[in-house]
Amino acid sequence: MRRLHLAHFGSYAQDGQHWDALLTHLNEEAEWVRERLARGTAPAQLEEPFTEWVLEQVESSVPGLAAAYRFASPPAMNVMGLARYWARQEEKREEH
Repeated sequence: MRRLHLAHFGSYAQDGQHWDALLTHLNEEAEWVRERLARGTAPAQLEEPFTEWVLEQVESSVPGLAAAYRFASPPAMNVMGLARYWARQEEKREEH
């Protein structure tokens, strides 16, 4: 069986379930940020609550992983990228 070797996060069987879960989590994170931006919350104000929410999700799925996840992939960085993505999506809607 093929395996995924994720830096800082271990080795996992390469199967559809892993990819499906990843896509689900990415979509949930993007929607979490989008909803709060739509309410007028500034991206910088989302960094800490987003980090807490993501780390709770990580810890509930793999106990003990949250600290390594926070170090290797700081969730606050995703807020800025998602804020930029959603701003561009809005610009595209306004152009049409």
